[in-house]
Amino acid sequence: MNERQSAINRRTLLFLPAKVAEGLISVVTLSCLTGIYDTVVNSRFIEATTAMNLAYIILFAWLANSASRYCGEYLLSGDRAAKKTFFTTLLVPFLALSALGLVLCGSMSFIAKDSFYLLNFAMLFGYGAFQIFSILLVQTMRALAYAILSVADAAGKLILLFLLAQPGIFPASTPAAAMAAYAVTDLAVAFVAAVICGLFSDLSPNAFSGKLFRTFFTYGYPLIGVSFSVAMLNMAYRFLLSDAYAGPGALAIYSNNATLATTVFTMLSVSLMRAAYPSILEAWRKDGASAAQKSITGGMRNFLLVGIPAAFGLTAVARDLSGFILQGEEYEAGAAAVGIVAFAMLLSGLTEYANKGWELRGNTRPILTNSLCCAVFNIVLNIILIPRIGFMSAAIVLFLSYLLYFLLSYFRSRPVLRLLMPAKNLFRILLAGALCAAAAFGVSLLPLPGLLRLALSVAAGGVVYIAVLALSGEIREELSAIKSFIQRRISA
Repeated sequence: MNERQSAINRRTLLFLPAKVAEGLISVVTLSCLTGIYDTVVNSRFIEATTAMNLAYIILFAWLANSASRYCGEYLLSGDRAAKKTFFTTLLVPFLALSALGLVLCGSMSFIAKDSFYLLNFAMLFGYGAFQIFSILLVQTMRALAYAILSVADAAGKLILLFLLAQPGIFPASTPAAAMAAYAVTDLAVAFVAAVICGLFSDLSPNAFSGKLFRTFFTYGYPLIGVSFSVAMLNMAYRFLLSDAYAGPGALAIYSNNATLATTVFTMLSVSLMRAAYPSILEAWRKDGASAAQKSITGGMRNFLLVGIPAAFGLTAVARDLSGFILQGEEYEAGAAAVGIVAFAMLLSGLTEYANKGWELRGNTRPILTNSLCCAVFNIVLNIILIPRIGFMSAAIVLFLSYLLYFLLSYFRSRPVLRLLMPAKNLFRILLAGALCAAAAFGVSLLPLPGLLRLALSVAAGGVVYIAVLALSGEIREELSAIKSFIQRRISA
């Protein structure tokens, strides 16, 4: 195992537990939301987060992507002037775009005489700041700070939601309490991340660089379309499952079940990609495409090692998981979506690795083309199938769309940078994942109380998965590294 792969694994061992904790807290928050609000108000909150995500993509995502790609060249050089140039060139467009968003949302709130739009802007501003500065923590090797802040962000939202949802603070007929909790927490954590990054000590109005801004824009501009297209893959159904089109609460029933899968895979994808990306960039800068290819393959293998059992496992325990977390019998109708969405998210994560060759070369237009084609495919199929089949078709269409996206990215990127995953390794992981699901599903059929049955199902699946990987020799190096670490700790 080379040094870069060891570095990826070390960051993974730090990020993954933090993201697991963050994911568990987010699931508890989701459960609270379904208990505090009925399906109609929950649907309204989902609409608010949808608007926030789309606005983030249009206004800030290109800046976050560019900051992630180029911050190492400016912030790790040790040059104070380079740091001032980077931070100033990053902050100026962020604040300018924020001012534009404030004017638009403020005007809408004034016209409608409804604070909903201003709360939506507050969510957007906090979320945008947190995304940008948390990424900088990762890329400047402040992994522990990022891990702590990501957990603090999830915990803060849960605590504030509980406090602000008390009677008399916000009306229960609107999701204002949840919107305020999300906005305040994201902004507070973003401020701490900015301080750790050194933003306020390395900021100068005279350091703005037009050249660097053009570099940001050239790299990030096509990614606006990519991000928007991917958002449409994930969220197009939300417009077709509105109360007016699909009936009251239909959006909440499907979306909250789907969120159980997307939450798991978001924490896996983010933690594993952020663990791998600094090493991928370092390999690219220092040793070229061949070294970067090895780092990408190593990162992808780590993703498959945790992503495959997650997808199989979620499918096996979907019924019990949905019934335990989502409060209300009406949510049972969407439980089957959990497994389908899980496999769609697995393909989504693999596509990120397939796209890395284009990203490293700064040519993001092919990614835009692929994602746009799949977004159109997704929207058309949803329009055709949702009226005929119902909200479950949204899960099926999502899976098919991500399958198409992965295949396009994988085959089109091969001349640029090939993914190298030996067939025997993939077979071992898939076999272990399938046996994991079989064990979990078998336990889920036992006549036990729901929570106990769910816990035993997860435990059984996990034990079988690790045992199969160990017996097949797939995780020999990982087990050896863990053994060495324990021996060193005992010796110390």
